[in-house]
Amino acid sequence: MPTWQTLSYKGSKTLLDPGTIGLGTPTKRCPATVCLPQTEENHYGVSVLVVNGWVVQNPSFSGYAAVMAYLPGKDLSIAVSVTNSPATDLNAQNLGNNIVKDLSHLLAPEQPLD
Repeated sequence: MPTWQTLSYKGSKTLLDPGTIGLGTPTKRCPATVCLPQTEENHYGVSVLVVNGWVVQNPSFSGYAAVMAYLPGKDLSIAVSVTNSPATDLNAQNLGNNIVKDLSHLLAPEQPLD
């Protein structure tokens, strides 16, 4: 469990709480591309995602997108910020995700962000 200076042990445990495990199955109103199953390996905490041990946030709005990923076991952080150009496909997902995934494979090949 991380012991971040600005967050207590109890606070970090709450932040990464796997209480969403088992939720997220697709419904008639929520397709499988949006309502993803929450598992021990990949689940939503409180305002962050936990993916293969990484703590991740990936905001994306109004042409701005970013990904911040932290791997507590290696004390490794990756941060990427991207913006859309006039030629960017408006249906594109957060384009920073691909960059962060590639970097995680280089920096932590035994525990990449996938």
